[in-house]
Amino acid sequence: MKLRVISSMIGLAILFVVLLFYTTPVLNVAVALIGMLGVFELCMSAGYHKSHKLAVGIGLGYAALAPFFPMLNGMRETVTLLFAFALFGTFLYQHATLKLEHLAVIFMGSVMIPFSLSCLVHIRDQFVLVNGGVALFYLLLSLGAAWLADTGAYFAGRLFGKHKMSPVVSPHKTVEGAIGGVMIDSAGFALLGFIFQKIMEACGTPCTVNYAALAVCGALCALVGMLGDLSASVIKRQHDVKDFGTIMPGHGGVLDRFDSVLFVVPFFYLVVQFVSFVAL
Repeated sequence: MKLRVISSMIGLAILFVVLLFYTTPVLNVAVALIGMLGVFELCMSAGYHKSHKLAVGIGLGYAALAPFFPMLNGMRETVTLLFAFALFGTFLYQHATLKLEHLAVIFMGSVMIPFSLSCLVHIRDQFVLVNGGVALFYLLLSLGAAWLADTGAYFAGRLFGKHKMSPVVSPHKTVEGAIGGVMIDSAGFALLGFIFQKIMEACGTPCTVNYAALAVCGALCALVGMLGDLSASVIKRQHDVKDFGTIMPGHGGVLDRFDSVLFVVPFFYLVVQFVSFVAL
């Protein structure tokens, strides 16, 4: 537990620095690095980092570029096509050892992981023009949604957990823990909205916060995060690994810490296209 707490504190310190410069390419670089690590860990869990180095390398290159697509003036489609051509060229060149299912895993991971995380960049770019405070608030909500739910589910499960939610996929998760995660996320969203409103008022920019919408969104984000968590558990079971990596002592790898985030962030990005939580 001590190692887990220390690792979490270091991670939060790094996150604080990144968010301190969230309006700069620092956020893009951070997303690129996390995306590359996530892609590598997924491939490593299947052993592809040794058997299919070229294909994995191409996937890592694409993951590095994905968070910078908004800066490339419409080059996303071109780069994506080049990535697909390069990957299938490798497939033809190494067809004796690179099977279609291997290619599918590399392709899926190289696209889904960086594109999901890049929604943080899209949220920043969309709302920083409206108000920098709103953009930062939405970034915190999209990240906090996954981690608040995880924390709430962990403690609720330890205190009240009796009924297994998915004993085969993830035997330690309970229905009571899931309910606790949903409740904590819902209440946490409303509380963060209240804190944000008071900060904006103190800065001379009063705003109205839609607390009901925040509470509902928090609950939905918790459910979506569980989908990501359980999906990662299935992948680990099928690849016969306990954790995706060891880069975060006490937590495992980047994917072990960001599995819920990969689902929650794009979901939150979709929600804010239709629902306004803050009115200036």
